[in-house]
Amino acid sequence: MTKLTELKTRLDAARKQVESDARAAFKEAYQEIFERYPAVQSFSWAQYTPYFNDGEECVFRVNNDPKINGADEYDNESKDIPQKAYLEIRAMLDELPSETMKAVFGDHVEIIVSRAGEPRIEEYSHD
Repeated sequence: MTKLTELKTRLDAARKQVESDARAAFKEAYQEIFERYPAVQSFSWAQYTPYFNDGEECVFRVNNDPKINGADEYDNESKDIPQKAYLEIRAMLDELPSETMKAVFGDHVEIIVSRAGEPRIEEYSHD
């Protein structure tokens, strides 16, 4: 095996380990949020690479304005969700680098995390 092939193999293994560790840390973080805020039944966010950006480079990004129980913080019909819950979820989404979030969850997706189980990943359509 050449040194370059060996290096690629090591990099791939390290990347897979980081992704696995990120999934585990993310699960721990969202479980803590559910424990702290009983009114939070689910939260979601979108992440994608824009198709067009007024001539600027189209760069993958995580939309860190979460929806809790289907509502964003400005349209929160359920006033029993404290502002602090939105802030903590936003901080959690900002904690991991965008590249890691993309590797773990994908591009052009919406991620829905509920008390009932593992995060659900759905295709996300955006302009």
